Amino acid sequence: MKKVQAIIRAWLACRRLLAQVRKHAKRTRVVYEIFDVEKSYTTSMCSCILNIMNPIKEKNMLSSADIASIFCNLQEINDMHMALYDNMTTIMSSWDVKSTISDIFLSYIGDFKEN
Repeated sequence: MKKVQAIIRAWLACRRLLAQVRKHAKRTRVVYEIFDVEKSYTTSMCSCILNIMNPIKEKNMLSSADIASIFCNLQEINDMHMALYDNMTTIMSSWDVKSTISDIFLSYIGDFKEN
């Protein structure tokens, strides 16, 4: 009887471990997806600034008011996302079971609160 109990306990322990491994794998996939999307977003944003906004400004193709209207806060948004991406890169370089990205996002809450 003790042998059967030991086998059942071992089987249950394996199930719990497998559930934890699956949970961690899913969590890791989600975090890497967020990271990849942020990388793509910052790349696109930089491209827009370098290839569209800056040439328009340099060649005085539009008035300052039109540029401000079209590209409203684009540089500030880009700067924030670049900092976010840099912080995520640091965490992703040493990602493990105990790593989190929530602190990064929480550090930006103040930037979105209304005065």
